Amino acid sequence: MNFFLTFFYNCIFLLLIIVYIPGLFLKGKYHKGVWERFRCALPESTKGKNVIWFHAVSVGEVLAIVDLLKKLRKVLPEYTFVLSVVTQTGHDIARTQLKNLCLIIYAPLDLSWIVRQFIKVINPCLYVATETEIWPNLYGALFKSKVPIIQVNGRISDQSFKGYKSVLFLTRSILSCVSCFCVQSEQDATRLKILGADPQKIVVAGNVKFDNLLSVGSGQYDVGEGRLLVAGSTHSGEEEIVLNIYQRLRCEFSDLRLVIAPRHVERVESVMKLIKEKSLKVIKFSKMSGKKFKDDVVVVVDKIGVLRNLYPLANLVFIGKSFKVGGGQNMIEPVACGKPTFVGPYTQNFKDVMNIFLSENIIFQVADEKELFRKMRNVLGNFQDYQQLANKAKAVIRKHQGATERTIKCITKLL
Repeated sequence: MNFFLTFFYNCIFLLLIIVYIPGLFLKGKYHKGVWERFRCALPESTKGKNVIWFHAVSVGEVLAIVDLLKKLRKVLPEYTFVLSVVTQTGHDIARTQLKNLCLIIYAPLDLSWIVRQFIKVINPCLYVATETEIWPNLYGALFKSKVPIIQVNGRISDQSFKGYKSVLFLTRSILSCVSCFCVQSEQDATRLKILGADPQKIVVAGNVKFDNLLSVGSGQYDVGEGRLLVAGSTHSGEEEIVLNIYQRLRCEFSDLRLVIAPRHVERVESVMKLIKEKSLKVIKFSKMSGKKFKDDVVVVVDKIGVLRNLYPLANLVFIGKSFKVGGGQNMIEPVACGKPTFVGPYTQNFKDVMNIFLSENIIFQVADEKELFRKMRNVLGNFQDYQQLANKAKAVIRKHQGATERTIKCITKLL
């Protein structure tokens, strides 16, 4: 960006920060990591080391690259990995999953003087952004410092595409700083080309989320002989739908249990209040004794990183952010476990994945609460008819794996 654009961008960004930080206090979302975004303080010095700087915004992006980072560590044992995140939940899951693999920090705020300080302290030889994170000042500063930039597991959503097109003159300038784009699909590649990315820099590597999956048979928890409905990554309004359906299903299937995992753990108390208002017993996952599920007690997950261990135990799975709040959450994990998985009508954040799953008939997409109840009831009542779903789903997943290895090849070429 030229001087005037940079100055204007910094002014706007600074004003947003002035509004943003007091807002965190008012909403009760303040955490110490907010201030760590103003100045880089690595847990240990990286001076004299070969450093690769990875970036993942939040929980979903961190989990997506766990397998990638573990495999890269075997290929590049002499390199130091630094992982930056934006959210507190992302930081927590990174510390749980990757603390022995990476130095974990909060990402810099995208102001010129802040990103320069981060680059000076980290001194990376490569910057790896997960999905499509575009920060004008950071990318510009990395480019000036001759640090190659690669975007991995890249995707351009409908909303992002419209936004980037509206400032095409700026988008083209930023994308020119990137050395390689590893994208999920041909559509993502086409959109990048329209936005001004060099076609020679684009590689359709696939979605690494197909590679980073758990196998069936977790065995960490005791479900007993009852059946289990897991509602994962739910948003406000969706718990009401799930609870209504659960109560109706229990009239016919009395052994059915329910686990609700809100997408944001700060909503746990409000979800528990809603459950009590329905005259149902409820317990937090962290308070369960012996990890044993009881017949008539709804479990609310209040810990990050648990949900993926529950999918293998489920008989039915509902994925949130697909009814009241559109876009969808990761439905690949429960499908890979061979579980009958249900989503609402709004899954545009996973358009390519949904196209694959719907064409293979390995997922259930419903229009409303009535259809969700009807299809869940049908699956529970004719469960034997859906046993072949597991094998078919696993075959489809295997067919679309390999993105991690293709991405590693692109990363190593830039070192």
